[in-house]
Amino acid sequence: MVRIIHLCNCFGHFYFKESKNEAQNQSNEPNIICVKPGFFTCIFGLGYCTDYQQRIYSRTQLHPSGCIWCRLPGLFSTKILSGISDYEKPPEIMKAVKFGSFGIILFGLTLILYASCGDPVSSDVDTITKGQIYIAVDESLKDVVNTGIYNFQQINPEANITALYLPQEQAYQALLSDTIKLVIGGRNLNEQELKSFETKKIKPRTTPLAKDAVALIVGRNYVDSISLATLESWMNGSITEVDIVLVFDNSASGAISYLMDRFELEKLPEKVYALNNNQEVVNYVAANPNAIGILANNWITQLGASDKAAIDEKIKYLAISGADTKDGYYFPEQTFIADSTYPLIRSIYGISSESRVGLGTGFLSFMASERGQRIILKAGLLPNDMPSRELIIYD
Repeated sequence: MVRIIHLCNCFGHFYFKESKNEAQNQSNEPNIICVKPGFFTCIFGLGYCTDYQQRIYSRTQLHPSGCIWCRLPGLFSTKILSGISDYEKPPEIMKAVKFGSFGIILFGLTLILYASCGDPVSSDVDTITKGQIYIAVDESLKDVVNTGIYNFQQINPEANITALYLPQEQAYQALLSDTIKLVIGGRNLNEQELKSFETKKIKPRTTPLAKDAVALIVGRNYVDSISLATLESWMNGSITEVDIVLVFDNSASGAISYLMDRFELEKLPEKVYALNNNQEVVNYVAANPNAIGILANNWITQLGASDKAAIDEKIKYLAISGADTKDGYYFPEQTFIADSTYPLIRSIYGISSESRVGLGTGFLSFMASERGQRIILKAGLLPNDMPSRELIIYD
């Protein structure tokens, strides 16, 4: 049985590992885990010892830096602890013990330790394959990210990833405010966001994962196609005589963010409205013959067969031409996304602000691997790195 003992004196807080097994206590393993300086919490030269939550710690949970200064105080503190510790009945507060000359030594060491030591190592610290983290994800990518998390955790059972599915711009705001360390969404960081991280001396890492289309949907009786130039005119408000209403899923959605960047818009004109979610967009378009819905294509492709069939009875895709209508009109399908003939394509990125290699980095590496890219392909997105296929031909 191993427990952590918290030793507090006027110079700081010391955390030691102590065992019921005397042989373990006499081993060469350092008993001190970490030291944090304090401000005269006791009378000068005195201290007390308390049992610190009686947690069980393994050797790997010692201070990871292996800092020699963390180990030196153990040479003195072991003797002090061995004289006042009671394995059977650890008291909450033990009798004050005069440190004598040890106080001066510990004070000097504490000043050095202030710069060289962090907090006592917690079992909550994550690595690339284990731990617990929260991530923020564009809600239109819910199914593909859910599938990725499930497969990653099957391989790494000690990993626990909780995804928060939000409108895209809210997800990016969570990253900027340091609420989470990983976001998956449909754009890269802009110049202002990069400057914000630079101010905080953080260098975010971006991993391209996939490509998706921004789709236009209309009622079953609407025309089949429009040109990209016509869509731009509707978006910037230069065409007002046509009774057309554009609706999208959320004011912070990735689809509308993409179109505003694509057409360099600072604000949206009249007759462009935000609803609450993609299903409301489908219902509105089905009920209003003059409405065009704007949404992330992956939201439709990830639906189950029955749900997709129900939607197909209400709405249809609108084909869009490229810059030159002579090149034809294209639907948001993987083939036309792959060769870039469909004009409205957004890239999907994973962006990490982790200061070290943690669980978020491990998950992004998995999603960028061949197995992760196959998950993306099956979800209807175009993988950033198309998985290879091996064909064996027998005579």
